[in-house]
Formats: sequence, C-alpha cells, structure tokens
Amino acid sequence: MNGFKKISIAVVEDYQTQRKELELLLELEGFEVFGVDSGQALNHLLTRAPIDLVLLDLNLPNEDGLSIAARLRKAYPEIRIIMLTGRVRGIDKVEGYDAGADIYLTKPQPRRELLAAIRSLTRRMGGAKEKPTLFWRLLPQELTITSPQGEVIPLSHRQVELLKQFYVAANQYLDFVDLLEYLDLPATIEGKQQAIRIISRLRLKIQPSSSGAPCIKADRPDGYQLCIELEIG
Repeated sequence: MNGFKKISIAVVEDYQTQRKELELLLELEGFEVFGVDSGQALNHLLTRAPIDLVLLDLNLPNEDGLSIAARLRKAYPEIRIIMLTGRVRGIDKVEGYDAGADIYLTKPQPRRELLAAIRSLTRRMGGAKEKPTLFWRLLPQELTITSPQGEVIPLSHRQVELLKQFYVAANQYLDFVDLLEYLDLPATIEGKQQAIRIISRLRLKIQPSSSGAPCIKADRPDGYQLCIELEIG
C-alpha cells in the first residue's frame, strides 16, 4: 500500500464460501480484511476495529443490508459502502443508494470491476491528498455533483446512477450494451436513442462547468467515456 496505512474492509456476507473467497481476494490485494456474517457481527467488529469500507450483501439473516447501510451511514458517515448483491431490479438499486450505498454492484461481479470500485473509493484513504481542484465530487445522497471550481449541480437519481457506473468502469468507458443494462432500457433502437438522450441531458448539465474540456466523449457507434476526474462522497 505504498507505505501508507492499510485500508480496512469488512466483508458482510452470510454465505461462508463466498465470504472466504472475497476475503482472500482482498487480502492478496493488500487490504486488511475482516469477514462477518450478519449485522450484529458487524456491530461487534466496529467496536474493536476501525473500518474504512464495508462490502455488504443485502440478503442477510435478522437484519437486511438496506437497514445496516442506513444506520451505518448515520453512525459512521465516513465509512464507504459497496453493496454486492443478487438483487438486480432498478428499484433495488434506487433503494440501495437511498439507504446509503456509495456503489451498488450486482452478483456475479467480475473481480476486476469489484477491485476497481474498491480502489476508486479508497484511493486517498491514509495516503497523500490529491489537489482538490482536480476532482469533481459526486454526492449521491444529496443528488449533486460539485465542479472543481465549487459549483454545485443538481442531478436526478438516474444521472447519479449513470455517473457511478462510469466511475467503476474500466477507463470510465461504457459501451451501449452496458448503458442499456444499467439504465434498464430495452436492447432496441428506441432504447439506444433514449440512452443517447439521457447522456445528452447529463452532458448539458455538467459541460458548462468543465472549463471547455469535454466532460463526456462519444465513441459512436460503440459508447461513451467520462472524461472528468470523479470522486464519490
């Protein structure tokens, strides 16, 4: 971890085999990892170990992940939360973000994308501070994005979701197959045209604050790339 404090991650997953696989994956990447199987076990962990990020399943015994995320967000606002779940409906994602998730990922999630999401959220924890003027800050709970110059721009739920997907994608690039899936649109010409309109509305919101540089670049007919440096939270 480049000589800095290790990032500590709590894996909250009641399926033991999957939890152990995630623990091993993250330990090999240099993180300090704690595995627990319930909200109650997570409560005990938080009393004895500082946790930077929680990797949270939603289908848990006694208390589900949405409830856990909501109280974590209130009690530990600095903790990052990634929901990793089999719930794939659009409404599930909205409820996840409303409960306090920084990023919502669905199972099965490729390891590369999961690690990219974790690194994106933790890239400056315990390390040297980046110059704040380089970054746009997305605040999902407030439905806003703030430009490097401090201009606050309101967003819709769908626009926040779209920026999150760009954020964790390799090279911040999404092709139309991914866009249609993430936006819950049909794989038709009409669906593609609707995705283009959604991208255009987002670009119109943030482009005036981008100092002339392109904020979202079209790579037609294949997809789009987010061209701004983004951080969440």
